[in-house]
Amino acid sequence: GEPVAQHGVGFSETSQARDERGGIALRQRGPPEAQRGGQAHARQERDHVLGEPAPLEKPEEHQRAVLARCRTLGVVTAAFYVLGFPSDTWESIHATIDHSIALGSTVAQFKILTPYPGTPLYKQMASTITETDWERFDGFTPTFNHWNLTQDELRYLLGSAYTRFYMRPSFLANYLRISAPRVRAFVDSLDA
Repeated sequence: GEPVAQHGVGFSETSQARDERGGIALRQRGPPEAQRGGQAHARQERDHVLGEPAPLEKPEEHQRAVLARCRTLGVVTAAFYVLGFPSDTWESIHATIDHSIALGSTVAQFKILTPYPGTPLYKQMASTITETDWERFDGFTPTFNHWNLTQDELRYLLGSAYTRFYMRPSFLANYLRISAPRVRAFVDSLDA
């Protein structure tokens, strides 16, 4: 197909991109600093857990601009968010959910931080891991004792993320690729 870059999006191909809470499913082929985005409140932890450099200065603006352009072109976008990082609180997870809605991707997937066996994260979190059934390391089941939230709270917040993202008028407009400015403005006002 023709490169997305020809339409002014700035991407020549798509691949999965990630920031500390997830990220848009488009990654620019270019300098590393142009490939990362993220929220400021978790930069240091993300760098520690993922061993990656800090994101762009204004990643949210960049992400919104890319997704808006994709929406204009009729390109379906997906975002992925991880809830339950060690420093997460009820408030920070709600901020992540708010960010997912404000970002406006076509679809979103939310998962609970899962320290998969054999990974550096698993070794780092070994003392907090409570689950022994490997089949439950699925991203939906809390497998460790979180520092600030109970396992029930993590499950509730995960369900809340899906409910808040998918049960709003603008999700349907995104899914149906409605881009007429007046219609979008009206639909977006119904989310409030």
